[in-house]
Amino acid sequence: DNSFSRSRSSSVTSIDKEAREAITSFYFCETYNRKADGGLTPSLWVGTSLGTILAISLNMPPAGEQRLLQPVIVSPCG
Repeated sequence: DNSFSRSRSSSVTSIDKEAREAITSFYFCETYNRKADGGLTPSLWVGTSLGTILAISLNMPPAGEQRLLQPVIVSPCG
């Protein structure tokens, strides 16, 4: 008999689960990144179909010509 059964490891199962997660909403706003921060900064809040909420800080270059030449820096916050 040349048939065999393949067992699924837990890592494959978790990959399958994550593949079903999708972005359901996103919101651009200004928020405090940390309690100690004194000013508001641009951020992006992302909601997923599995109930996860991600807060992402957006570090924008200054307005004008610099904005065209410098990258936007993205980092998780919270």
